[in-house]
Parts: sequence; C-alpha cells; structure tokens
Amino acid sequence: MSAVLEQYFQTVVVDKINETISKQFQEIKDDLDIRYNKISSDISGLRNLESNYNNLLNEIESLKKQLSASGQEISGTIQKGTKELSEKIDKKLEATKTTAPAKNAIAKKPTAKKTAKK
Repeated sequence: MSAVLEQYFQTVVVDKINETISKQFQEIKDDLDIRYNKISSDISGLRNLESNYNNLLNEIESLKKQLSASGQEISGTIQKGTKELSEKIDKKLEATKTTAPAKNAIAKKPTAKKTAKK
C-alpha cells in the first residue's frame, strides 16, 4: 500500500509541478508575445518615419534643384535685361554725340556788382 501511496503522491506532485510550470511558461509566453508585438509596432513606426524622412529628403533635393534652375533663369533674365538696357543707353549716347553741336566756349553771363551804400 505504501507503494501505491508513493505512486499516487508522485503522480499528484508531478502533475501539480507540471501544471505550475505550464502556467509559468504560458505567462512568460504571453508576456513575450506582448513585448514582441510592441517591438514590432515600434519597428513599423520607425520604418514609416524613415520612409517619411527619405521622402522629405527627396522633396528637399527636388526643391533645391527647382530653386537653382529658377535662380539661373532669373539671373539670365537680369543679365539679358541689363545688356539690352546698356545697349539702348549706348545707342542714345551715340545719337546725342552725333547730333549735338560742339561748343568750344561757354559764355559767361555778366554779373552786376553791387555798390555798397554808406
């Protein structure tokens, strides 16, 4: 009978230990699943941030190129306008040089002297 009780005791104790260990492992597994899901979510969020960051960098580079092209276009327009204006001024100067008579002497207007009163 002692052997039967010993067998029963071992079975009950082993079953209880197995049950306790199984519960602990399940709790650990559940905790790890929660942590894994949170880490996966964080990684997904970081990937989205990285993607957004890369998109912004690409957009900035595109805007830099557009700004550079616009600046070059504006600079070219200003240079062209300046050149045209300079040419017009030069033409007007040439026209005034050829049509205006040369004056060798400049006549002075006589100035009246005031006499001092006493």
